[in-house]
Amino acid sequence: MDRFTRAHLTLSVLLIFLLVASLGCERKPADLEQWRTAKGGMEKMEQWVKSPEESDEVRIRAFQILVEEGQVNQLKPTLEGVSDKALQQQMVAASVPTVEKMWAAKDYPTISEADVEKGGIQVGASESVVAKDAAFFLYPFAEGADKDKLQNILKEWISADWQLRNQLGSTTLSQVAEYAGDAGNASLLEWLKVAVDPGRVADMIKRDADEDTQAKAALVLLELANKAHPEINPSLSGALQTLERDELVPYYKKAITDPNSSKSLIGASMDSLVRVQGQRATPFFSDLVANRGGLIRWVSATHIAEIQGKSGFAFVSTALPVEMDTYPGQDSEELKENVVYFCKMFQGEMTKRGSTGVHDEIKKSLESSRWPARVLGLKCAEIFEAGELREQVDALKSNKQQVPGWGEATTVGDIASEVSASLSKS
Repeated sequence: MDRFTRAHLTLSVLLIFLLVASLGCERKPADLEQWRTAKGGMEKMEQWVKSPEESDEVRIRAFQILVEEGQVNQLKPTLEGVSDKALQQQMVAASVPTVEKMWAAKDYPTISEADVEKGGIQVGASESVVAKDAAFFLYPFAEGADKDKLQNILKEWISADWQLRNQLGSTTLSQVAEYAGDAGNASLLEWLKVAVDPGRVADMIKRDADEDTQAKAALVLLELANKAHPEINPSLSGALQTLERDELVPYYKKAITDPNSSKSLIGASMDSLVRVQGQRATPFFSDLVANRGGLIRWVSATHIAEIQGKSGFAFVSTALPVEMDTYPGQDSEELKENVVYFCKMFQGEMTKRGSTGVHDEIKKSLESSRWPARVLGLKCAEIFEAGELREQVDALKSNKQQVPGWGEATTVGDIASEVSASLSKS
């Protein structure tokens, strides 16, 4: 045999050997078991699931192992890495029986009143908790009967022991509710009724629930607030501000007008009412300006200016009552302080809005027949440095109408004289 023939024979044998070796190294589903507990084994599973060079059987089995080993946080990104949508469905379908079997263990922890008194429970590993998380991450990729099976798990999970279950696993109840459908929303509402921390539940509902559920949640909060009033704890107060809706307007108004309400509750309720109703709240605040004294009157006035802008000045000046006994006594400076406060706030609001022509609104007050409107116009003319209104200011110098709450015996004319002198310097 010559050298060429021997070389040719050797090369042929080598090629055959390499071909056999190559065929012998093709990965089989059973080969994955040795990687289940190996270092970096789960990373390998993720790679093989995504790799189009692996057989479908290997890719499906690799995904099943991820589910079996509780790698729930990797399920979604791993599936997203599979471009073949039909294969995605096969992976999910192959894993649903595993999820159902884990869920059937029902080994998730529960908590009793005795446990609460003891300060809680010890939480260990649970197949059912893993199954719940797996069901959540698989649900968007599932179809047909598989989707229904996964949703049923999520529905059951969110049906009880809310406070505890919200803390178990990788997904919260608000996340689960999104895929649990109407049953999930109903469970959130039931939790809100009994929640130790309603603010947290209201936040979940605001973030994840549909419009109808939010409306129903607001009615639940309305009932809770009326029952607890005026002792509204911080969490319930937070819930009332989170779900700011028309359904809660009756309570906001109740809290604002009840003399037993705390200042913080009144303030928060006023802010919520403004955000919910906007200009529709103007009549309510105008009524407070007309019929309530002290700070609530003037805070209401500032809200009118906030809502109405420039035209809010007229609403306030015409709402202020003319009856002397609705204001503090002569020795107090309360009215003076509140008028100055309002004018400065109004000036800031107009500056923020870039509003022009405000002096025309002040002029209307100066020309009003109502003494509170004149007083408001005078101090605002001074603070706005409205020199062009000197004529209207001077026309009031001889006015003998007494003004209460100015710290000493004072008339509209006295205030006009002070303002005129101030305007002459500006």
